[in-house]
Amino acid sequence: MTDLFFRAIVPDELDDFFAALSVAFSDPRPDPDEVETDKKVAELDRTFAAFEDDRIVGCAGVYTQRMVVPGGAMVPTAGVTMVGVLPTHRRRGILRELMKMMLDQAAERGEAMASLFASQGAIYGRFGFGHAAHHLEFDIALDHLTWADGTEPTGRVTLYPRAEALPIMRRIYEQAIEGRPAALEVNDAWMDVGFWESKKDDERVFYAIHADDAGTPDAFAMYGIKHEWPRGLPSSEAKVKRFVATTPESHVAMWRYLCSIDLMAR
Repeated sequence: MTDLFFRAIVPDELDDFFAALSVAFSDPRPDPDEVETDKKVAELDRTFAAFEDDRIVGCAGVYTQRMVVPGGAMVPTAGVTMVGVLPTHRRRGILRELMKMMLDQAAERGEAMASLFASQGAIYGRFGFGHAAHHLEFDIALDHLTWADGTEPTGRVTLYPRAEALPIMRRIYEQAIEGRPAALEVNDAWMDVGFWESKKDDERVFYAIHADDAGTPDAFAMYGIKHEWPRGLPSSEAKVKRFVATTPESHVAMWRYLCSIDLMAR
């Protein structure tokens, strides 16, 4: 069996790294647009690979981040990402060694936290990770919806073009994460690559921003519409992709808006 060795990659190995990572996730070739986006935020000294001869057979990386912890402090955090091993090289300790490299480096840099979005959460308990909820999903049948007393909407909601909406959304987000445990800080690099957006998202996205009665933006929602017209009757779905509110009042007002869009069933 050929020996394996591990190290951080160099610039001209980025394409090979993403090609190997794509195969590790059962896709024979990476999406070129996604690769170009990922290159903009990849940190080479924190992007590690397992090599067999000159071939990359395992991948892992870290984003340098800051996260809110209980009590409100923003602490340095190792954002573990891009972890994958080729299917031909499982059960050889590659994941374990890559995780050790990343966490040792994080400790050396004084990062008290490490986090990741796991495709298989059960894997990471042995490395000290615990479970947390990334998001909440629920389905509202609008014909069965009744609003509680005292939930009349205040302020107003405005739809903006993407370019105008994003800087307003960032200000709302920065206000919303103050004191909110597990929230991640957003820097300019992440804004440039679309912190709230995915290349896989439907391009027909609406950007709704709520402002209070004084005109101060305090909530936003990104949503798309899945059009359904069975037998010629409207039965469409409003699919909310991102939702951030800074006050109870703006939270209520934005949900009131989203649940009142014409022609929606859900």
